[in-house]
Amino acid sequence: MGNIPYFYYPGYYQHPSCLHLSPYSYPVAADRQFNMTNPDMFIKSANVSLDLLRDAEKLLSSLTRSRALSQKIMSAAQSSDMNEVRKLILRTGIQTSPDILFSPDGIRLDFHPKTANAQEGCCHIILRIKWMNF
Repeated sequence: MGNIPYFYYPGYYQHPSCLHLSPYSYPVAADRQFNMTNPDMFIKSANVSLDLLRDAEKLLSSLTRSRALSQKIMSAAQSSDMNEVRKLILRTGIQTSPDILFSPDGIRLDFHPKTANAQEGCCHIILRIKWMNF
């Protein structure tokens, strides 16, 4: 067993205590330098996410308070009337128009910024709400 070849696999971490076992191995750079962190984009995305979250909360509150609204949305979705579903959801007073997908077992609402000053793709709040068991 003393003459088993050692193969290096990129991305595989070898514990430093084992480095002496093979002449073919080399240490993984433990002193790797990282870029300086700048939290500006992270903070901006978090602020935009808060606005999206407020809209999502407003919509969910409207759905839980109004059985009639919930039933109208489900009926419009059942008849595949996307315009009516969108209109009913926007009527709750939310500022962000979510991307809407629905199926027989529920609805998916993807809130993301669509304004020019918000960076596209910075954040998403996705709600998946089930309305039927299959």
